[in-house]
Amino acid sequence: MSDRERSAYVTAPTGWPHDLVLEYVEHVLRDRGEVPEGSGVAARLTDSAANADHSTTWRVRYTVASGGAFRPVFRPLSLS
Repeated sequence: MSDRERSAYVTAPTGWPHDLVLEYVEHVLRDRGEVPEGSGVAARLTDSAANADHSTTWRVRYTVASGGAFRPVFRPLSLS
C-alpha cells in the first residue's frame, strides 16, 4: 500500500484529549475500511470545528503502511 498522506474527517466528543482522539481516529479509519487488516497507521490532527451537539469534528491527516510499521499491535479504545 502507498505511503502517501490522506485526509479524513472524524467527529468525537468535545473535551477528549488529543491522544484519545487519535486512538478513536484509528478505530474509525479501520471501521471505514481505510486501513487494511495487518497495516499500521500514523495520524495527526490538523484542525477542528466545534459542533452544537457537544462534539468536535477533526480534520485528520494519516498515512497507511503495510505490515504495521507505525503501530505493531492494534489496541482497543481506552476510554478510561
